[in-house]
Amino acid sequence: MINTKKELRFYIMADRIMAGLPAKASLKERCGCFLKELAGIYRTVSYLEAMRRYAYY
Repeated sequence: MINTKKELRFYIMADRIMAGLPAKASLKERCGCFLKELAGIYRTVSYLEAMRRYAYY
């Protein structure tokens, strides 16, 4: 169970690093402009982030 915002940020950052992405989202990623071959990874990471946020709330 995730109890604090600090833990939430840590888990989201760890999920991104384990997926092979940088720890913080780039501007291109936030805008939705990414390569087709990486689209699956970004979808997976965004799903994991949503699940982490759900666990926190």
